[in-house]
Amino acid sequence: MSARRKQLHGRKKNTTVYRKIIGYALVLVIFLLAFLYFTGTRKFWNGRDKVSIAIRSNSGDVHVVTFDPKTQEMLQITIPGNTEAEVARGLGIWKLTSVWELGEKESLQGLLLSRTLTKHFKFPVFLWADAQADGFFKGDIDSVITATLRPYKTNLGLGDRISIAIFSLRVKNTKRVELNLQDTTYLRKTTLTDGSEGYRVVGSIPGDIAVIFSDSTASKSTFRVGIKDMTGKFGIAEALGEVIEVFGGKVFSIEKGSEADSGCKVSAKVAQNAAKIALLFPCSVVDQPPDGNFDLEITIGKKFMEDY
Repeated sequence: MSARRKQLHGRKKNTTVYRKIIGYALVLVIFLLAFLYFTGTRKFWNGRDKVSIAIRSNSGDVHVVTFDPKTQEMLQITIPGNTEAEVARGLGIWKLTSVWELGEKESLQGLLLSRTLTKHFKFPVFLWADAQADGFFKGDIDSVITATLRPYKTNLGLGDRISIAIFSLRVKNTKRVELNLQDTTYLRKTTLTDGSEGYRVVGSIPGDIAVIFSDSTASKSTFRVGIKDMTGKFGIAEALGEVIEVFGGKVFSIEKGSEADSGCKVSAKVAQNAAKIALLFPCSVVDQPPDGNFDLEITIGKKFMEDY
């Protein structure tokens, strides 16, 4: 081989190496950007803790779907749309099928639905989504892709949806459980306020339903909770305590104080627990440890009643 040909061959070889290096670098950058975008849009679900979503179904019913990574199960509770409920924020008594539209009129979107489920049914739910999210429970690829990538109203980030989609596709059909609330003792068929037939909640939430929503962090040990009640109204703190106990905590104290115009503040030994409570209720997190031997402390005033 002549010196000229050797020189040209060397240049081609170097160019090929450079192109490979640039190609690998571009792939690495793309993967890095995708990873950063994914983690940046995963707002609520870490993929480890149990989480529930309130979904407005096309039928008018409400689906509450729980994803449990520890048991590798998904459970869907169907609440009939003609169930009468006390709507959050003091907006009165409505059929559940109307709460989503009412939330849109009040500029609250699906938040009103999740807060109503928390307040009236004692289901600790802060995630909400429109009907397309039903695809996560169905589990077939087309439905999961629709639930993941199609635009619809929800407070889930894209990263949350991708995480849930991956989990859903891994769950076996035998691990997908459906429960219709009308078949339980928690609902009773009756004549509603408007004269139509429907359902109303009866008594306290049954234990076999409450356990569906128990938080793994709170329920694995005695999670001591104290409530300071400055609302001046009986029953508000007690109702709040019921949700906390479904969540997995144990209310050891409800301390009544002088009325105050404040809202809700929550503090906890573990910051993550305070953050979860602040998602369930209209509360702000206080960066200080709770008093006494409590793991979590909630202080509520009169403004809390307006927002709850």
